[in-house]
Amino acid sequence: KHVFQCPLYFNQPTNRILFPLQTLQMPVVHGNERLYKALEPYLEREREERSVSNALLAQVTRMIAAEMSSGAPSLDEIGAQLNLSRRTLQRRLKEHGIEYSALVEDVRRELALAYIKDSDYSMTEISLLVGYAESGSFTRAFRRWTGHSPQQYRSSHRANS
Repeated sequence: KHVFQCPLYFNQPTNRILFPLQTLQMPVVHGNERLYKALEPYLEREREERSVSNALLAQVTRMIAAEMSSGAPSLDEIGAQLNLSRRTLQRRLKEHGIEYSALVEDVRRELALAYIKDSDYSMTEISLLVGYAESGSFTRAFRRWTGHSPQQYRSSHRANS
């Protein structure tokens, strides 16, 4: 944060650095044209592969979030919606270093944080929206994620707004 003088966001779906357009339009003083020409096909291939992989990850995440209120969808259900076998979907997620169960947990956590910060839903409603049948299970999971109860978290974020 100190080096780049900008906010940092952790646990995001991708790693990236965003630069202002004027920075990107500055001339490269010590560029190596021959090295660039040699690396360009490789870099383009990498960019395309990552773009496709990131799109799949984003799509799976959205699908999980959409189904969460009726319980987390299974790997088989998501695979069927994507016309992928269970094994293929697992393999593609593994390319990102992600297990399906961890992705479901991440989606639950992010949805819960958003609902608590940005809505007036009760804790019982939020626990159902993120796929917990019992509010006690939700509260325990929330403490594990944040170190606070959902009520404490909401209070502290409402006070800071």
